[in-house]
Amino acid sequence: MNRNRLITTALLGTSFLAVFAAAPVAASNGESRQGMNQRNDRTEYRADLDGSGTLMSGKARYREQARRGAVSARLDIEVEDAQPDTTYEVTLNGTVIGEITTNGLGIGEITFRFPSDDVGDLPDVPSVSAGDEIAVGPVSGVMG
Repeated sequence: MNRNRLITTALLGTSFLAVFAAAPVAASNGESRQGMNQRNDRTEYRADLDGSGTLMSGKARYREQARRGAVSARLDIEVEDAQPDTTYEVTLNGTVIGEITTNGLGIGEITFRFPSDDVGDLPDVPSVSAGDEIAVGPVSGVMG
């Protein structure tokens, strides 16, 4: 009797694992290292910013999330190894959406966030989709 129960339990466990092994698994933290991630009510796009003939580089990250009937969005763009104390236009698909001014070390950032109570954030988050191009001065990247 115990042997039959053990075999039945083992078969059920194997069937359970087979069903879930075939299902796609999302990253545990809801984020992907590069590219788009959609998880239930959250969308995320990322881009590495680079350009030829410059050491300057950067990253852009867009997140949008629906929670309790409200949508929040955030776009973070940062650059490094840029010219110190320099202001660069930030464009989305060729349209200027803001400016980044680097510090004395050549590092700069800009954040768009809605809703926000931080006075340093820009409130009008541009709509971002996969394939959109973000550029900061001489560097650019495609959101994906």
